[in-house]
Amino acid sequence: MSEEKKLLALDLFCGAGGLSYGFQQAGYTIIAGLDNNIFAQATYTTNFPKAKFYPGDIRKIKPETVMAELGIKPGELDCLIGGPPCQGFSVKGNMDLTDERNLLFKNFMRFVFILKPKAVLIENVPPILTLGEERFQKGIRHLFRRYGYRARFKTLMAGEYGVPQKRKRAFFLALSDHKEPTFPSPTHAMRANKKKSLSRFVKIREAIGDLPPLRIEQQVDTYTKEPRSEYQKLMRGDQDRLYNHDAKIESETNLERIRYLKQGQGIKDLPSYLQPKSGYSQAYGRLSNKGLATTITANMHNLGSGRYIHPTQNRAISVREGARLQSFDDKFIFYSSRYSQCHQVGNAVPPLLAKAIATHIKNNLL
Repeated sequence: MSEEKKLLALDLFCGAGGLSYGFQQAGYTIIAGLDNNIFAQATYTTNFPKAKFYPGDIRKIKPETVMAELGIKPGELDCLIGGPPCQGFSVKGNMDLTDERNLLFKNFMRFVFILKPKAVLIENVPPILTLGEERFQKGIRHLFRRYGYRARFKTLMAGEYGVPQKRKRAFFLALSDHKEPTFPSPTHAMRANKKKSLSRFVKIREAIGDLPPLRIEQQVDTYTKEPRSEYQKLMRGDQDRLYNHDAKIESETNLERIRYLKQGQGIKDLPSYLQPKSGYSQAYGRLSNKGLATTITANMHNLGSGRYIHPTQNRAISVREGARLQSFDDKFIFYSSRYSQCHQVGNAVPPLLAKAIATHIKNNLL
C-alpha cells in the first residue's frame, strides 16, 4: 500500500505560526511562511525548520518567485492560508478594491490568482463580516468567483473545538473546481453529549493547572507536577523542559489590584481607590479556574487590556500559560522579548482550531 500523499500548505502573514501548526498537526507539509514581523521570524523558523521563511513586505514579494523557489506550479498547492490585515477597507460608502489601504489583502489575492491553490483559508476578526453593510465579505466572495472559486464564511468559537478560550474568529474558505465549502462541526460544548459526540469544554484549570507556581520576576524551566487532565497530557507531550514560563514585574498599584480580586472578578469589583481613570470592561480581570478564558490578545502583557490575572496566584499569566490557553503545546517555543512573545501568542490562530479546519478540508473537501 503506497504512503498517503501529504498535502502542501503555504502560510501568508504567518506570524508565529498558529495556522501553520494546526495544519501541520493535521498532516499537511508546511512548505513556507511569509511575514514582515522580524520578531516572529525566529519563532517560526525554529518551530518549522523545514519550511522556507520569506521575511518582508508581501507587496515586494512576487508569487512567481515563490513558486519557482519552492518548485511548485500553478494548481499544485493544496492550501493557501493566512490572516491578512484588512483595516484598509472603509466602513462607509462603497467598498473600493483599488483603495491604497487594501494593498495587503489585494496582494494575498494576487497569490491566489497566480498560485491557483485548491483551497484557500483566510482568518480575521468577526467584525470583518459586517463592515460597510457586508460589502467587505461580498467583495471577497466576488474576487473568489472571478478567480474560479466558491467561497463561504463563518464565525467559529475556539472553545467549541477543544481550545480553553471563548475566542471568536471569522474564516473565509474557498475551493476551486466549484466545490461547495463547508466548515467542521463543533466537537465541544458546555456539557458533554455522547449522542452528538460532543466533549465538555476544556476549563482553565484543566489547561494550566499542572504548570509550576511563580513569584513575581521568577522564571521556572522544570515541571513540578505530573499532568492530570487529558488536555495537560496533550500539551505536555514528551517535553521534559519548560519554556516561556515566567512572571513579569508589576507596579505596586497593580499588585494591590491583583491581591484584591477573586476569581472571575475584574475592574468593576475594585474599590474606588484602586479604580483606574478609565478602562475596558474586562480590564484587570482574574481568570476563573472553572470557565473558559476570554480572548487572549496581543496585549496579554498588560493587565489593563483584559482578563490576564492567574486564577489563584497573585500575578499575570505567563507566556506559556497564554500559549496553553491558545492550544500551543509545550514543545512550541516562543522567541524574542517577552513583549514580542505576548504579541506572537495573542495574534495567532489557536492551533487546535486550525487543526479542526485543516482536517475537515483534507478529509471532506480535497
